[in-house]
Amino acid sequence: MSSIRKISILVGITGLVLAMASGTVFAVTASISFDECTIPTQKPCLGYTDGNPTVTLQGNITGSGGIGSPTVTTSPEGATVSGSLLGYLPIPTGTRSAVLFEGVGSSVISDIVTLTALAQVCNTNCTQDFTVTFNSDAEGTPLSCPSCPGVAEDGNAQNMSGSALLNSGNSDKSALLINVRSDPAEAVPEPASLLLLGSGLVGLGLWRWRHSHSRRWHS
Repeated sequence: MSSIRKISILVGITGLVLAMASGTVFAVTASISFDECTIPTQKPCLGYTDGNPTVTLQGNITGSGGIGSPTVTTSPEGATVSGSLLGYLPIPTGTRSAVLFEGVGSSVISDIVTLTALAQVCNTNCTQDFTVTFNSDAEGTPLSCPSCPGVAEDGNAQNMSGSALLNSGNSDKSALLINVRSDPAEAVPEPASLLLLGSGLVGLGLWRWRHSHSRRWHS
């Protein structure tokens, strides 16, 4: 290895160490995934449960203020993740929610994801505290989130971190990806199928009426 190449590598490593020591952030990605599928490897998911969702964290996510581990709690139809993004570009502050709808064209909400992000603080390292909550619909209990943006669920892991949804990115690269996998879109019967079903019910009713009257006539 030439002396010039050795010097270049040494300078690069030194710059990286100095940048980390000064609290510089890098355009890298952390992620949080909520999964209600009973078989996590199944794509798209076909079987769901009303039990606790699976929560998966990736990247430099620590406890509040960069200390310790993040807090993850789950319950039937819900989960909460509280922690801090360590060494990432800051995400927009504030509280915002996004939803998954039951299917294309549906206004029925299946899931609500809410993100609260505080201002980034840079000392030795840059940290940004956040909380993400996930709520799924329970049988007989509709969800409400007036004017919340959303997408139709399709049975796959869906990215909720876009600028039109939770807006947990920045101009360079998303700092926090939030993915949700919920129920697959519910099938809506086609008009022809409904007509066929209705015709069958009418035919069955006429058959029972004629059969009943025929027995009365012969008796």
